Formats: sequence, C-alpha cells, structure tokens
Amino acid sequence: MRNRLLIPVLGAPYGKVLEDGELRLAFDAQSGSFDLRYYEHRFPIDPREYPRLFASRMEILESRLPPSDPDRQDFESLLGAFARLPARDDTSDDARLERYRDKEANKRRLARLCQCSESVARFIAEAVAALNGRCGNPASFDLLDVVLAAQAYRLSYWRVAADEINYRRFFDVNHLAGSPGPLPGNRIARFLAGGPGQPAPRRLRASPGSPRGAAGAMGRSRGAFRHGRPTARRLARRRAQAVRHVADAARPGGARGGLRRGFVRTAAGERSVRGTCLCLPARAR
Repeated sequence: MRNRLLIPVLGAPYGKVLEDGELRLAFDAQSGSFDLRYYEHRFPIDPREYPRLFASRMEILESRLPPSDPDRQDFESLLGAFARLPARDDTSDDARLERYRDKEANKRRLARLCQCSESVARFIAEAVAALNGRCGNPASFDLLDVVLAAQAYRLSYWRVAADEINYRRFFDVNHLAGSPGPLPGNRIARFLAGGPGQPAPRRLRASPGSPRGAAGAMGRSRGAFRHGRPTARRLARRRAQAVRHVADAARPGGARGGLRRGFVRTAAGERSVRGTCLCLPARAR
C-alpha cells in the first residue's frame, strides 16, 4: 500500500467483485483515455500503463496490418510514448510537468488515430473486451487484475478497509512483541530461555479474578500452585509457539496467536480472499 490510495467502495471482497464482472475497463474514444468503471464510479487508468493493456495482443495487430502501415506505426509509436512517461513516484517539478504535458498530448493523438483508423479502433475495442473477462472463467480476469495492481489506488471492500488501515498504519510486530528492534527466531529463543545478555525471567502472577488465580488461592496451602521456572519441556513448547506466532504476525497483513482479540488479517496475495476480514479462531483469541 505504499504510495497508493485505498478506496473502500466495493460492496463485496475485491476478488468476487472482479470475477463477477462488476469492474469494467472502458475506453473513451473522444478523449483517448481508459478508465475503470464500477457502477456510477469511475477510476482513471495510469497512462503509463496503457501499453500493458495491449501487450498480450500485439501479435493480432501485426497479423492484420503490415509493418509499413501508417496506422500501425502511429499506434506503436503512441504505446512507446506512453511507456516513456515519468513514473508517478517521481515528484520533481520537471517530471510532473513533463508527465502532465505528454500524457494529455498522447491521449489527443490516440483519439485522433481512432477517429481516422477503423482497424485501430476495432483492435482497442477487442482488447478492452478481452480484459473485462468472462463470468465463470476466473482466469480470464487475470490481465485486468495485473493492470489494477499497477494503479495508484486499490479498491477495497468497504467493511474491512478501516481494519486494514488501522492495523497496517498503527501497529508493528516488533512493538507488539515488546522488542525495540527486529525479532529473528533465534533472538526470541534466547529471550525466552534467559540466555546471556537477556533479562532474567520474571514470575507471572495470575489475576485473583481469573480461574487460575482462584485455583491457586484455594490450593496454595497444599502447594498446588507454585511460581517459578517452567519445566524444560514446557519452556521448549512455549518458545516454539512464540516463534510461530511472531513469524506469522511479521507476514504482510498477518495476525494471529499472541495478538489481541479484534485483530484482522487482510490477505493481499490471493485474489479470491483479498480484502476479506479473517477473524482469529476462538482458541487463538
């Protein structure tokens, strides 16, 4: 999500909305621009990404028009000009001016080309139709998914956007683990084992109101509840659990085990569950 805008506008998880055909790529032949449409909402496509829209279909254009065809030459020249636009993360004054000037000029050239060339206009319409996929065939939406992943925004399910923003912005696994720096697995193990350079283990006293505290208070005279170092087997088991929990929490969007109740995980790698709130299992809360 670095340098990207999270837009919580979707009425369902991103993968479902995409594969249901609700996100539609459109081309405005009058302005020479592409945008993404979700009902009444419109989101612009980065002009620098226009060549990506046609990368997998250029062979079709090449089979229809010879290399000497002026329309093909103009279209290929335009794709190269769009690809050479300054990246949006280049915020220098010169780059911003060049990007704004050239992207508008290239769009006007594309609009004029579509008005003059039926072959190019038909090729663009076919590419847009292919990118919009076919319901019931999830793989047909892969190219559109790649295009959207390259935009300056990310569309999200409105129910979980706030959870994702809050978790990613305000929490860090190192602070949750109580450490001032990164916690690799071997450091966690040394910390739990009380090795050289680590603070001595502290005795943890149960709250009087908890079941364990009540049991301890009742059985203390009989020695049923004792404070002290755990057994080696128990220490090894707790050490392994801590390593797994912190490693899981360190994954982008991951949270489980030792994290407090109410944390959610947004799965960013898998399209089918991207933007979905995954609550912690009961035993991990």
